Amino acid sequence: MHGRQTVGDSYRGFLKSFDVRIEVTPELLESSGSQGLMMRLYTSVLIPKDGRVSWARSGRYYMDLVRDHNGDWQIARKLTQTTADPIAGVQTAPDALATAGEMRRRFADIAEGQVHY
Repeated sequence: MHGRQTVGDSYRGFLKSFDVRIEVTPELLESSGSQGLMMRLYTSVLIPKDGRVSWARSGRYYMDLVRDHNGDWQIARKLTQTTADPIAGVQTAPDALATAGEMRRRFADIAEGQVHY
């Protein structure tokens, strides 16, 4: 998606169907010169407005930060690691379930080069 209008329209449609609850717990925030690292735990719960079962997702995200020429911190890279940790009273989203011993790796070509995920 490109542009504020397109992204905003997408989220407005989604939020008509769900209430969203997000909890973020800081774990690490370090900097050295113009480089920084941030690590946080998150839990998000999607609550369907039509009364269906709520879905949860939890995990950890990491961000490499760089300070720009104005002194503001910018995200250089972000990695999100979803876990299948159970959350009491909420069904875990099917695509967040872990499969023992399975790890998938892919590459994507973007304008700036190649990204490994």
